Amino acid sequence: MLYDKNDAQLVLVSCQKNLCAQSTDPQEFTAQVQKLASVAQIFRIPIWSVIHMPHLWGEPMEACEPFCARPMESAWFSASDILAPHLNPVRSQPAGNARSMPKHLQKAAENSEPQRPVIVLAGCEAHVGVVQTALDLMEMGYEPMAVVDACTSTHPRDRDAAFDRLAAAGVELTTVDMLCMEWLRSSAAPERMAVMKALNPS
Repeated sequence: MLYDKNDAQLVLVSCQKNLCAQSTDPQEFTAQVQKLASVAQIFRIPIWSVIHMPHLWGEPMEACEPFCARPMESAWFSASDILAPHLNPVRSQPAGNARSMPKHLQKAAENSEPQRPVIVLAGCEAHVGVVQTALDLMEMGYEPMAVVDACTSTHPRDRDAAFDRLAAAGVELTTVDMLCMEWLRSSAAPERMAVMKALNPS
């Protein structure tokens, strides 16, 4: 299944200065988060940011400020509870034969927000905040996915173990370029030039 930009929301988990500075390859991590958020912004994908104990782990990364100026603060490692009131509700799938009908023929629920069940996760300490958020969101009925080159940890073994655990739990793993090109879908798309510039800023 290819991922659709209209189904997505982006969550930046613990993208904080001190955590980033201690992480594996902080410059590359920062660059990938910027690319991902830039493309999400081009497609008007909602972007949320959750930080954890800023007095210990630092203020939000400056690279994230243009995309989410007011991050939410939580004492919990999982960002799911603080995100829940803001994420679009997950509507149940239509029953019977309606499930197999094309999207444009399915009757939309009245007075409801567009459904965006795919929660794209990026952030620091992948083995803590990203893992716990992803698993909790899955329990809530969302479809979390982790962008591996926009996730990091202080120690590579923790980061790699996080990806192994997420994959085993059924969380999709992707890369910035792979996901953004799925959102773009066609070289004829009107956003093509903006997306290419965001992915290749130099």
